[in-house]
Amino acid sequence: MLNLFMARECMNKEKFIYENIKGKTYVLVPNQYTLVAEEQALKYTCSACLLDIEILSLNRLGQRIMEEYGKENIEILDKYGRHMLLYKIIKSHKDELEVFKASAEQSGFIDMVNDFIADFKQQDCSLDELKYAIDSDSNSELLSHKLHELMLIIDEYESELEGRYIDSEDYISMYVSLIGESTLLDNHSVWVYGFDTLAPKSMDALIEMAKRVDVNIMVNISDFDLDNILIAALTSRADSAGVAISKEYVPDEYRAYGRETLDYLEENLFRTALSSRESVMKVPDEDTVNDEVRLVECANPFYEAESAASYIYELIRDKGYRMNDIAVICNDDSSRKPIIRRTFEEYGIPLFVDSRRTITDSMAARFIVSLLEFVLQGYRTSALFVMLKTELTSIEREDIEMLENYARNYKIRGNMWTRAFKYGHFEYTEEEFERLESTRNYIMEQVAKLREIAESSGTVAEFVFDLIKILEEEWELPSRLQAVSEAQAEEGYNEEAQNTAQSYEACVKILEQLAAVLGDETFDKTRSEEILQLYKKGLESVDIGIIPPALDGIIMGSMIRTRPGPLKAMVVLAANEGVLPMEPASEGIFSVDEKEFFKEHNFPIGHLDELKMTEENVAMYRLISKPYERLYMSWSLSDSEGQDCKPSSLVDAFRSALPSIKIHKDVISSGLDINVINNPKTAMRHLLNYLKGRRSLEHLADEKKAKMITDSIIAWYRKNDPETFDAAMNAARDDNSAEPISSVMAERLFARPHGDFSFSPTRIESFNHCPFKHFVSYGLRPREDREFSGSSREIGDIYHECIMRVSKKLETEGLWASITDEEIRNLVRATLEEIAGDYRDGLFASDGREQYRLERVARVCSRVAGNLAEQIRLGKVEKSYFEEEFKRGKLFAPIELEIDGKRIFIEGKIDRVDVFEGGDIRIIDYKTGSDKVDIEQMRCGYKMQLMVYMQGAKSEERKPAGVFYYNIKDVSVNVEGSKDASEVVDSELKKGLILNGLCIDEKDVIEEMPSSLLGSKKMIITRDLFESIEEDVCQSIHDISEQIVAGDVSISPTKKRTSSDNKGECTYCSYNSICRFDVTYRGNKYREVDG
Repeated sequence: MLNLFMARECMNKEKFIYENIKGKTYVLVPNQYTLVAEEQALKYTCSACLLDIEILSLNRLGQRIMEEYGKENIEILDKYGRHMLLYKIIKSHKDELEVFKASAEQSGFIDMVNDFIADFKQQDCSLDELKYAIDSDSNSELLSHKLHELMLIIDEYESELEGRYIDSEDYISMYVSLIGESTLLDNHSVWVYGFDTLAPKSMDALIEMAKRVDVNIMVNISDFDLDNILIAALTSRADSAGVAISKEYVPDEYRAYGRETLDYLEENLFRTALSSRESVMKVPDEDTVNDEVRLVECANPFYEAESAASYIYELIRDKGYRMNDIAVICNDDSSRKPIIRRTFEEYGIPLFVDSRRTITDSMAARFIVSLLEFVLQGYRTSALFVMLKTELTSIEREDIEMLENYARNYKIRGNMWTRAFKYGHFEYTEEEFERLESTRNYIMEQVAKLREIAESSGTVAEFVFDLIKILEEEWELPSRLQAVSEAQAEEGYNEEAQNTAQSYEACVKILEQLAAVLGDETFDKTRSEEILQLYKKGLESVDIGIIPPALDGIIMGSMIRTRPGPLKAMVVLAANEGVLPMEPASEGIFSVDEKEFFKEHNFPIGHLDELKMTEENVAMYRLISKPYERLYMSWSLSDSEGQDCKPSSLVDAFRSALPSIKIHKDVISSGLDINVINNPKTAMRHLLNYLKGRRSLEHLADEKKAKMITDSIIAWYRKNDPETFDAAMNAARDDNSAEPISSVMAERLFARPHGDFSFSPTRIESFNHCPFKHFVSYGLRPREDREFSGSSREIGDIYHECIMRVSKKLETEGLWASITDEEIRNLVRATLEEIAGDYRDGLFASDGREQYRLERVARVCSRVAGNLAEQIRLGKVEKSYFEEEFKRGKLFAPIELEIDGKRIFIEGKIDRVDVFEGGDIRIIDYKTGSDKVDIEQMRCGYKMQLMVYMQGAKSEERKPAGVFYYNIKDVSVNVEGSKDASEVVDSELKKGLILNGLCIDEKDVIEEMPSSLLGSKKMIITRDLFESIEEDVCQSIHDISEQIVAGDVSISPTKKRTSSDNKGECTYCSYNSICRFDVTYRGNKYREVDG
């Protein structure tokens, strides 16, 4: 007998069910509702335990029937195994695909095919029907190709299943055939509720049960006709099977009265658009409407989350609600979930998110995948550290960090892990090096066992089961994960603890499914990559469920998934267009027109999108009708990225049904209000925002009320938590300025042991660029991690050192005039080999990449050395000095200052000083960039390095002739479209001789240079102007030195006034995270310079 009981959501269906249950009963509910259903059963049976009533899902009852017949151990391929098998099939048939070839190996496409097969089987479709659909279409060649290719995949899939295992969707058919003989149904009745629709195979199972026992199905009536579709399908099946069927409505005595507005909404919200029923209820008065229903328009998701939290806090604090009296519905849990969780946590509201969790980021999955990647993919370094950072090994965190820094700095990869470390002795102590080597040895000994298995396994199954054995016996993964789970639970991370506890079993299950799919196939090196990819695809398809960690807590979920019990209040968030109700994905295997074709030919899967949209609407109706006291609904006018959002059509439906309903603003946009002051943490945040002037729509707030609120918060904190209050007030007043350090501290940080100060030109410039950067660099002196690779810094070192050594040799031996290009190349190569052998443990000889870089350096240095020789030959240079110091006791004297009784020396090393025959000197500084001289920047101390060198090198006998940069760089020439390529190349190479800087505009000086080496004519200036610049530079040196000695550490970076770069010196600064410079702070401003 099949009994259909029909009821709208205003009826107390569970009360009706448990008052009418007699004797032993199976109550069948959706999977995600079993826990709540058990709570309701205990409530309405007034029992401490359930004796004759058993709450089950339909699949769980089917499993019990299978166990009765000893078929519980049958090899079942679930959706995870199906995902892996489909990946294998699609990949092997990729060349046979045309329409789907481009997307064949994409995870999204495999998911769509997986879902298609699941729908295909759930809707009881057959390959013959698919073939009929193909033959029926003579118009769409594309659809025909799609169906042929899907048929190829399904046919191959069924062939793979045959005789080996059964698909989880076919599993239902297996137990349906056993229901008729099962003794489990003897002397039982069956009640079914909580379903809006039933799949054809599920209906078949219920009809089979109805042949033997009373099956009572609660049909949910709505205004969307889904109930009529379900009743028609059940009636048709019952008639075909010869099962008697009865239909009746749940009596009015079970109606939940006492909620005037919500009852009116339940009956009328969707009636005007979708039903011809006439309302028998009057529209409630305005006060009742706005007491029971609250609609809130929010500026953004952040304000929306806080408005909801404030509302819930008010219900708990002022209305006496318990947390389990309230549920939160949000269909957009992917982008809004973290915002809502963070906000609710601040308000002290525990929130459980009812959603399936993926395991790809779980500790177990990351450990297993990275272990396989490390071993099977040639010892990938990145994979190793993913594995180690799970902290599921016995290696200490400090050793892992030390090893990671070493591996990054010295480019340890591939087979280098199998050999003892040899680089870095100049950086690490002997003890540290031994620790590194010990850690490496332990890791490689552990992974060697898996490597041996990979090399000795004959089949995939052998490899998989040996892998599981290693994970459990060698790595002790289950016990380690259990310990982590228990620690997480103790710390209060209950959801994370459940995820950790379940993830290993899920990971192993995928491995076992992998063995089932590929078990007898040969395992070799080429197959290992496919296995790894299959395993990762399988993990991507797995999700696990989490049980709420507390009975009295708030649950948040989506409309379709979440099935809360009876509620006093429902809070609906993200009531935006496309989100509530959630629209089905527009893209998929089939286009909209192709789905219409399926509808026309009555192919079941053609109706699925329409069915899902209807289910979404029914779920929306059900949840809005669920609360029996209050309903709260909000939407955002923009998303978290500031893009405009529209409210859902449901908002218009509310306004139409309830004309007197008010639309409230979110609690933040309304100004500082008592509603957002719910606990000390939120009170302090809003107080600080108010005091710092971050007042959204402040003009809306009542300033007197705001002052009363701020005064009350301040008074409370002063009395109850003065330490936090003082810290918060300091934060409110914080302008992110750095107070000067004392002159005593400056002396301790910057002075030499005997009390004087020595500053280099680079350091003087650095201070002028940003005093705080100078303080960190030269005072705090943080250690910089340098990678063992030829970065721009290392290459610059090599360029500079090579050119200096070559120049000194040519100068010492007087070879400038006679040396040939070939001799220069040989000298450069010999010099580079000497440098490379010693530089940072032989960095440039460590691998092929670095050797290639060294070859490029040799080419550039040879050309530059040739240019230098040409510069010397062309000019009237009598003597050149390379890397000559201006320092106490050296050829060139330092710049000496006395400030407040302290001696200050400006000392450094000049790349090149050319002394002309007339006694004039030329300063040249080598740069690997494209530095240019700017007079205004020199004057203000922004770029004065060249002029500082000149002050150190000049004397009574040595007068300035000019200061120059010489740019060391590779030359690339574009000869496309040129008539004479060689002429273009010669012209570009001659530019390599050019000096960029300032030259004294005097005949003798220009002849000494000579003029052919000078760049822009604008840079040829009078001696008076040159001396004027010198005076400004000297003043800058004095001023900067005075500031350093006085302890200036202000956060005031420079920025070029005309530069398009808005960050100035901060662009490439390594200390942004220390200074936290931000122009929104009152104390943070750029110092602008010309240029």
